[in-house]
Amino acid sequence: MLGASGGVELRLEAFNVFNRANVGIPNRVVFSGASEGDPPLSTAGQITTMATDARQVQLGVKITF
Repeated sequence: MLGASGGVELRLEAFNVFNRANVGIPNRVVFSGASEGDPPLSTAGQITTMATDARQVQLGVKITF
């Protein structure tokens, strides 16, 4: 079917296999700066972003004939 030199290649690629949470940097904005004497923001120092994506797995198939 594929001929004398034909073949099938399967490839599995995985990124962040253990689904480890790599968090981003904390929010460094402490005051809004709108006016003097404002209280600190409630989000100051909180981590609200992720540095990397969640687990990703992809499968590839290559057919040569």
